[in-house]
Order: sequence, then structure tokens, then C-alpha cells
Amino acid sequence: GHPLAEKKEKVVARAGKQLIKVETLPLKPVAEDAYNQCDSILSLIDDIPEAGWDFGDSVKEKVDGIQSTIVLNNWVTDAQQEALDNMQAGVERWLD
Repeated sequence: GHPLAEKKEKVVARAGKQLIKVETLPLKPVAEDAYNQCDSILSLIDDIPEAGWDFGDSVKEKVDGIQSTIVLNNWVTDAQQEALDNMQAGVERWLD
């Protein structure tokens, strides 16, 4: 299978939408960029110091939700993109 397909199936299943198959492959470039941004935010969260763990958990939940929606719609809205950019900036501040 397509390497991203497996990841997307997991994301979709985690979104509680098991009935929705991953028919959106390949993702449109704008959706794929946002999808990859979600992945990089999620990996940055792992490096947040303990004082920021609550913040990290809350961001992780939001990013998971946005990532699932990106896959389901094969699109990212302006509001979602703005949220991702803000959350990435917030996470990066913890890492300075």
C-alpha cells in the first residue's frame, strides 16, 4: 500500500469515522502540506518540557482533530491553517 495510506487510515479510524474509507488519496497539495505540518507539530510536542505538558496535550488533541478533517475533506480551510500556524508557533515557543 501507499505509505501515507496506512497513516491516513489510522487517522480516520482515530477520528471515529471508521466507515469513511481513504478515497482521497492522493491528497491535494494544499491538504498534503497541512497534513505534513500536523505531523511536524505532533513530533515537536514530544520535546516540550514537563511544565508545558498540559499545553502540549491540548494542542495534540486539536491537531489530531484538524488532521483527521483534512484527510476526510482532502482540504484545509483558512481557519484550520491559521490554527495550525498559531499552534506551531506556540509549541516552538516552549522549545526555545
